[in-house]
Amino acid sequence: MLWRKTLAIVAGTITISACSVYHPQAVDIPLMTQQGETKIDASASLSGHVIPTNMAVNATATHAFTDWFAGQAHVNYGSGMGAAQLAVGAFKPLGEHSVLEGYVGYNTGFMSVDDASVSGDDDTNTGETRRSKTYSYDGRFNVPFGQVNFGWHDLTRIHIDFGVGFKAGSYIPNLNYYEYDRDEVRIDERTEHYTTPNLLLEPQMMLRVGSKNVKWTFKAGFCYLNDINESMTHLTYDFYSLSTGFHITF
Repeated sequence: MLWRKTLAIVAGTITISACSVYHPQAVDIPLMTQQGETKIDASASLSGHVIPTNMAVNATATHAFTDWFAGQAHVNYGSGMGAAQLAVGAFKPLGEHSVLEGYVGYNTGFMSVDDASVSGDDDTNTGETRRSKTYSYDGRFNVPFGQVNFGWHDLTRIHIDFGVGFKAGSYIPNLNYYEYDRDEVRIDERTEHYTTPNLLLEPQMMLRVGSKNVKWTFKAGFCYLNDINESMTHLTYDFYSLSTGFHITF
């Protein structure tokens, strides 16, 4: 039917415009307080530039090796993209409930995405609208960074945690974008190779509620890359990420 084909073409057009090569990392803001403390955070997230189109699962583990030094590991995967991150840093409790933290680390990730878009023709045997691969993109990125966190923990009887973080680093890409004709043959003159380093700015906030050791958590992260949308490429990035899950303290 005409209306079904029209809706499919519109959906395909929206998908084509969303070649996302980075999303804000849903890393835990741990707010460490003492030597020997370990915190585990697991969540699911949605990210996008306007409409949330990408899903991921996320996990972070943080351990305090001394009364001021901590290490952190994070992984996430979803929608054809994955990343891992290691960081070390210092934390300083300020009074009974507030904490200041600073970390330096390295994030590395990959992506491999194929798009199947509407061709605009109906299959003569099934009557269904044909779909064929119209573009793909793949590659890797690396992000050396520094991050500062500040927040409050275990406020009131329901143990509310609230914190904010700010990450700054360099997004170093090695990315490829390809387009294909109706027969799924690569069009060489529309191939792009993107390697321009970007300034990365990534603020984040988190809210946790529950018992002293097990809490529900919500995080919202945002990011800015200074070049990728200015270079007139087909690539873009997810401006925001929203995640929810559970946080455990040992």
